[in-house]
Amino acid sequence: MPKINPQLAELPERFLSTAVVLDRTSLSRTALFRYVRTKRFPKPAPLGPRKIAWREREVVEWIAERLRARDMGEGAAERSAHAARSSAFAPQVRAKREAERG
Repeated sequence: MPKINPQLAELPERFLSTAVVLDRTSLSRTALFRYVRTKRFPKPAPLGPRKIAWREREVVEWIAERLRARDMGEGAAERSAHAARSSAFAPQVRAKREAERG
């Protein structure tokens, strides 16, 4: 994980629930846990037998890193390639669905 921004060091130490993390990041629950599993998002801390939470600083830093990557143009080629594949495949999916509907 990159070095913590000095402004983030001023944040009080607190935990964020899964619901809050999903809201702040706009990730789906599935994507959030996939990112955690593939080490692209900070790991949560266990708070009890059935409760986990994330450190607010780590979530804020992850968001800031995503914005820095965007500003640096990182991943733009991959996003373009994905969009091209998706749009090329979309007519086939629509045709299949229409055929199934009858």
